[in-house]
Amino acid sequence: HNLKRAGKIPIKDSHKGLPAVIVSSGPSLEDDLEELKSWQGNCLMIASGSAVIRLDKAGITPTVTCLVDPFPKASAHFPKGDYTLLSCYTADRVGVGNHSGNIAFMPIKRDLGWGIDLPGKPLESDLSVASYAFEYALYAGCDPIIFVGQDCGWTGEKSHSEGTCFDDKVAKQSFEMMADFFVTGIPRCGRTVYNCSKGRDIGGVRETLTALRHLQRPIPPLVLADAPLQLDIKRLKSLQTQAHARWRQYYKGNYELFLNKQQAEPWGKYLWQTMDAYLYEAKAKREENYWPIAFGIWGNMVGLWGKLLDGFDDR
Repeated sequence: HNLKRAGKIPIKDSHKGLPAVIVSSGPSLEDDLEELKSWQGNCLMIASGSAVIRLDKAGITPTVTCLVDPFPKASAHFPKGDYTLLSCYTADRVGVGNHSGNIAFMPIKRDLGWGIDLPGKPLESDLSVASYAFEYALYAGCDPIIFVGQDCGWTGEKSHSEGTCFDDKVAKQSFEMMADFFVTGIPRCGRTVYNCSKGRDIGGVRETLTALRHLQRPIPPLVLADAPLQLDIKRLKSLQTQAHARWRQYYKGNYELFLNKQQAEPWGKYLWQTMDAYLYEAKAKREENYWPIAFGIWGNMVGLWGKLLDGFDDR
């Protein structure tokens, strides 16, 4: 479904030397909503996933909204605004299909396992769509890069801003792995980075968004490049069948291994149970996209598995 809408990618260095504001859906986003209105059109404003829902309610339209989640919990509620949707190829098809505006695709690592030559530079997604947004800002040549609402932790006993479909639904421990990406990546990115969020210190210069107003610059319209896909549908279906078979076999073996190690990472047990419950419900309803969803979720877990298993070995 997503491949049928593919064919456009962002242009590298399209906003070189211009400011980017990455808006995430942490609780501290509420503090900056009014100030963000003055940044519309004066920065490359990138909404990380469900943050676009909160921005829309505040009357703010970002330049770009990033989508990597393989399930429709948030993307089904994305507003039909005048923004460009930047998606990976294995993102939820509902979010992609519902968007009536421009769509561009940039692959992430889980997209590359299908044996298809996908156009666009592969970006990281880690455990947070904000890392995908950050890598896109680097790809676009933006400098400085400003984070808003990237709390990477519970602020005021909340995990997310109001009305983003994820209120208080994320395990506290999972934020640590999300934050690690920025803690290591920001110092090495070669750009000036400001962190206007509250919560965990992920790197960059701590500052208020109001104090950075002097950095605002009018930005040009976002232009996309043609990147047509040449697909062999028969071969693609064969690859999909093989991938599903590998996923079923690998999932079963590693799930049993994980249960034996659950005492070492009790929060991981919660994560697996949540994923298992969702997949079971999808299968029970005979949803057409059950296995693509399952494979996509498993793709997101690969990095987590490596860290968990390393931790088990260390103990």
